[in-house]
Amino acid sequence: MFQKYFLSRNTLFIHFMCCAEAVDDFFLDEALVSVFEHDAYLHQVVLLVPPQCPEDVLHCAGLKRRNVYKYCAKRIDDIDSCHYLYTFTRLEFCPKLKMRRAVEEDNDDIVEILDKKCPRLKDLYGHYYVSKLIGRHPESNRKIIVADHQDRAVGVMCLNSDINYEKLDATYDLGPLYGLKRATPLEKEECKRANPLLKTFG
Repeated sequence: MFQKYFLSRNTLFIHFMCCAEAVDDFFLDEALVSVFEHDAYLHQVVLLVPPQCPEDVLHCAGLKRRNVYKYCAKRIDDIDSCHYLYTFTRLEFCPKLKMRRAVEEDNDDIVEILDKKCPRLKDLYGHYYVSKLIGRHPESNRKIIVADHQDRAVGVMCLNSDINYEKLDATYDLGPLYGLKRATPLEKEECKRANPLLKTFG
């Protein structure tokens, strides 16, 4: 019934779920997006609907625009008993993005993304400031990377080779990432030995 690709290491099985009636139009859709975003190993989520449960149990409006696979398996010994499987796949809720270097044609998409967080940039530098950065200064240490989905930039990162690691380390807790530097084998070993769990559990 579960087929060979529904494995515990790549699939989450939901056996029970409920929500307040006021949010049932979007609850499942939002919950699935959140689960796929936070659990990178998951390829699918399977909702098991037991026998005697109404067939229209999933009436969430958000799922109507998604491709949800519904599978019904009847047991040979009991004709009235019918289990339903609803399968939600990662690509349907978290599309796979392609990372690439930004080109001048991405200007409008990038400006729209940045404008939501910092509208002052457009006021200071004009509407085509990203295009100017990419086209006029190709030799600079600054590179702009975009996340591409269906030929449209949906995310952006500005990378610079001149990094003040000390300031970053003072601002954020970068200990688990070795301060964003490549750690030597000795530094890795010292970090492991500093783990208090080793003293407790050996």
